[in-house]
Amino acid sequence: MASCAGRKIFSQRAGILPAGLHPAELQCSAGPCRRNRKRCGIRHGKGAFMSTLLFRLAAPMQAWGTEPRFDKWLRTGMEPSKSGVIGMVASAMGIDRTDDEALQNLVKRLRFGVCVDREGTVITDYHATRVVPYPECSYREIFSDNIVIRGKKIPDTAISKYDYKKYYLSDAAFTIGLECKDDSLLHTILEALRHPKRMLYLGRKSCPLMEELDGVIVKKAMLPALKEHAEAQADGRYHACRIIYDAGKGERGTLVNDEPVSFNANKKVWAPRMAAETMVEVFPQSEQHDPFAFI
Repeated sequence: MASCAGRKIFSQRAGILPAGLHPAELQCSAGPCRRNRKRCGIRHGKGAFMSTLLFRLAAPMQAWGTEPRFDKWLRTGMEPSKSGVIGMVASAMGIDRTDDEALQNLVKRLRFGVCVDREGTVITDYHATRVVPYPECSYREIFSDNIVIRGKKIPDTAISKYDYKKYYLSDAAFTIGLECKDDSLLHTILEALRHPKRMLYLGRKSCPLMEELDGVIVKKAMLPALKEHAEAQADGRYHACRIIYDAGKGERGTLVNDEPVSFNANKKVWAPRMAAETMVEVFPQSEQHDPFAFI
């Protein structure tokens, strides 16, 4: 490997990168390289450094869908989806759901990642509906399966029944990372989250925010910023958390169908994306054991 200003250069062309390092993080510390830029492999000039917006999502209930909706149940993912977060950001900025061009501008310029600060518990909400074409029926009669109108029992075929389950994520907490070359866009998003133009919710309208959204912009790429955040959460104890993020070029991941293409109510469209996952473990530095530390 060649070196530039005393720092090792990792060839993007050969795919030789340190573990967990994104190509966007490569930057020569001594300014523009005097060597051939093609050989250097380092990004110079304006926009070489990435910035990341970090903000926290926590509430009693959340629901993030990444699977198809079925007639009998409506599931939730174990972490926020990219389409859900981008949709929330677009709503805070006042972007109309029919404005596909503005939506794609966000999707193409932002790299998404989420750190699972606290794993949630999946809970179920059972719903039962009955549609009876007889307004004189009482609520109790409708759900008793014994409806009598004018002395005649109404057959079950005259009653429309729809029973389904909704799944929610309870007591979960996440830190979202949005990476972008343009700091002005991140500042615009942060200001919109602090003062949203529309009501925000966590996946579904039945899951309101627990507190006002706020965040911070750091001069780091998304993955190192989330890892540093995860390490800070340990507070001297053992701590392990998952980080799910947009996979880079040539990086292995899982195919997830939650890349938003259109939020139009008449033609909602999602595209597949590659999502990579890594685990961050932080071990206590002190070897002394305190039996009362976990009480």
